[in-house]
Amino acid sequence: MITVLINDKPVSLCQGATLQDALNAYAKTSDRLAVAVNGTVVPNTQWHTYQLADNDRLDVFQLVAGG
Repeated sequence: MITVLINDKPVSLCQGATLQDALNAYAKTSDRLAVAVNGTVVPNTQWHTYQLADNDRLDVFQLVAGG
């Protein structure tokens, strides 16, 4: 098991978990999200293959339209 911080909340995941796995555990949907891992934005095209490590810090942002 590994533990990552998602918006400062600890989440336990299986070893080898991807960013998409973490988002599935955290959010109802991954639509309209932006995610940074350890301060670096990860494009959503890489979420299924981006492997997380113990103590990674994820900042998840909900995208909203405005004017």
